[in-house]
Amino acid sequence: AAEGAASSRAALTAEPTFLPAALALRREAARRGDELEAAAACETEAACLLVPAHRVRALLLATALVSENRTVDPAAIVAADSRALELLRAALAIDPTHDGAFEKLRELLTRLGDAPALSAALAARIAVASNPFEVTSLRLARADLLAARLADPAGARAELETVLRRQPEHARALAKLSELLWERQAWGEAGEVYLKRTGVERDPVTLREIFLRLGQIYSEHAPDPKRAATAFERVLSVDPDNHAALRALSDLYLAEGETKLALPVTDRLVARETDAGRRTAFRVRLGEILMHTGDLRRAGTELRRAVDEAPRDVAAVSALAHFLERARDQAGRRTVLDRAVGQLRHDLEGSHPGLEAGTFRALASLLTLRERPHAALAAAQLFAALDSKGGPARAATTRPVRSLAALRQPEADERSFPQGLPPGIRQIFRLLGPVLRPSGQDLAQKLARHGVARSDRRARGVPPRPPFEAVASELGIGDFELYVKTPAAVAGPVPLRAEPGNPPAIIMGAPLAELGPAAVRFAAARTLRLTGTHLDTLLALPVEEAGALLVGIIRQFVANYRHPEVRDTLAEAEAARAERLIPRKLKQQVLPFAIESAGAFDLAALYAAVRDGANEAGLLASADLPAALSVVLSLSGSVTAPATGEAGLSPSALAGSPEALTLIRFAISDEYDDLARALEA
Repeated sequence: AAEGAASSRAALTAEPTFLPAALALRREAARRGDELEAAAACETEAACLLVPAHRVRALLLATALVSENRTVDPAAIVAADSRALELLRAALAIDPTHDGAFEKLRELLTRLGDAPALSAALAARIAVASNPFEVTSLRLARADLLAARLADPAGARAELETVLRRQPEHARALAKLSELLWERQAWGEAGEVYLKRTGVERDPVTLREIFLRLGQIYSEHAPDPKRAATAFERVLSVDPDNHAALRALSDLYLAEGETKLALPVTDRLVARETDAGRRTAFRVRLGEILMHTGDLRRAGTELRRAVDEAPRDVAAVSALAHFLERARDQAGRRTVLDRAVGQLRHDLEGSHPGLEAGTFRALASLLTLRERPHAALAAAQLFAALDSKGGPARAATTRPVRSLAALRQPEADERSFPQGLPPGIRQIFRLLGPVLRPSGQDLAQKLARHGVARSDRRARGVPPRPPFEAVASELGIGDFELYVKTPAAVAGPVPLRAEPGNPPAIIMGAPLAELGPAAVRFAAARTLRLTGTHLDTLLALPVEEAGALLVGIIRQFVANYRHPEVRDTLAEAEAARAERLIPRKLKQQVLPFAIESAGAFDLAALYAAVRDGANEAGLLASADLPAALSVVLSLSGSVTAPATGEAGLSPSALAGSPEALTLIRFAISDEYDDLARALEA
């Protein structure tokens, strides 16, 4: 066999077209099972043949032998595929119309994922194919390839339009062209092609999707209300409960002022909507349509149902309030708004308050309807600070500062204190505060303990003292000293204290000055309000020591008075000090307030009420809730003061600060609005 093969090779060397030698080599390689050698012999055999069909058959046989060569070597597999491609292309070069050679080439290129080569092969086949059905199929396949794999929408469109020139109603070509134009956002052309599809499609599901697309095109992208309405009506003729079509028709009819047409569609929409939030919105729309058509009885029913389903929904509550105002039911309107605002305020209570930005946006809207502009502004400010997109809105919610001069009037002063701070205790410190203040030496020692030196003192006119001087003037407070302390650490609590003395001293952490003018004014009003009411004497001490001070004063008038939260040793020491300091002429004035205060009270709650009252005065003065909260959070160390601003106000930071929550509740209260109104009168 070896000698025969050698003889055949020698013969082919001498005469390359000697067919018997090529046949002998192929048969010998086949007997040995050597597919690659047999394939090479087939290729040689094809070169010897004269008849094209025979040559193609030999090349296809060589392709089959190359493809059947079993190997696990990746390089060998790649080489075999490359060799098969060469053989198939050689066969098609001989007979471009050969079906078998083309199908094998197409199959191999598809398996290899060679999209450019496959596209070229399809184009070559289209050029020589005579069967019109095959040409159409090839053009559709090539359009898919160009659009999906080769990112050539223009080429894909050309293939599809070629098909449609010959077969204008070809369903698949129209479908592919419409999807291609939709993806390319060629809305006008897409609409025309979708319209053509409506004449050839028969499947109800497909027709529904076509009309939905037409409705979207003519309602959103290439506005034509009549065409859009017709398209959505056709959707409902196929699918009567189609949510998208019902909603779109309701929108279209309302936009065109066709309330009579919008009414039944919106009614069906409400009945079929399963999502509670969307159903409320559609019910509100239905109520407003009914108002417009004059059916006020049913309009009121629908709007009340909307509010019952979503009592915190601003649109629903606002629509019902407008309806009741139109019906001249002012009492009902107030009840609806009060209940909605009350529920939103209640969301801010408890251990997990609802501090989402949306809560404050809703409060701002509803408080405005309740004619509570100052509380509404505070809610709007906090919404803008918490909302990730609220930067521009933050500037729109700023307002000038508010003077505290009206607090010098007894009526306004009395209203400005929290309920948790009894009037008797306030009067005790108003009368005795001046005599309980430490001497200059004692004050200096306290300042030293707080890490404040004379070098930290700010003279008149030196920032940040001017805002403090302005607030002091408004409150009628005399001289005071301001110390600005630079904290030792970047993070952690920032100091802000009112130390009683003659004159009183205010200690402010330097980072607070970086929070802006509104924050500095808040800090000034917070501390100077304590100084002006002499409650700084109470708040400058730890809780138990503050309680001992109060018990010691009360014991001057109720000798056996005890408080369970204050140790007797502390109370006795403060009682002895009070006896020395309180002049006889003041005792008659203090007596009724001391007796009034000699009952049971929560010491921690009293201490917090003093602090909260100072914060409320600060908010009234600054008229900027986010700035006030930034200071409060800085004092507790919840955020780093220099970086606070709106960036430091987050629901989690606010929820973790009872002091901040109390200030928020005050800011959105009617009490705050009344006080702000009184101060601005």
